[in-house]
Amino acid sequence: MIGLLRDYVRSFIVLDMPKFLDLLPILEKNCFELTKLSKMKIAGTLDHILTECIEATLAGTEMDFRNQLITLLNSHLNRKLTLSEIARRMSLSESHLERIVNQKFGCGVIDLFNQLRINKACSLLTNSSLRIESISEQLGFYDTAHFSNFFKKKTSMSPKQYREYKRLLL
Repeated sequence: MIGLLRDYVRSFIVLDMPKFLDLLPILEKNCFELTKLSKMKIAGTLDHILTECIEATLAGTEMDFRNQLITLLNSHLNRKLTLSEIARRMSLSESHLERIVNQKFGCGVIDLFNQLRINKACSLLTNSSLRIESISEQLGFYDTAHFSNFFKKKTSMSPKQYREYKRLLL
């Protein structure tokens, strides 16, 4: 148990888990008896509490990872990021990062980055009057032709067609 606590609880945390308050009298009673059965009950109860706390911590960590990655990628939409650069910034190996991102997002890291770039392009095309050249430059594409080809491959429309289509819908 001490090893698990050392691995997962890095600082003192007051838990907001009122459901465990009902277990305190049971723990207290078993602590006074100290029979083999009561020791097993104590161990079982503590295992249950520890497991739930660790699961709650890991759930928060998963969300932190997602938010950290999305924030990192969004802050670099104006240039081309490489897998090795993203992995270095996330303090993970490339293969481990790919594996985690695939589990959590269902695609690779660069695919996720490119999807965020397309989402940003769609938003700019819909909600601004920026020229396509400016959007291309703002999203770090080599030139407007590269941006247009990339956009069309991902959305089945050119940026100009997409903008006109969205204006018709509004």
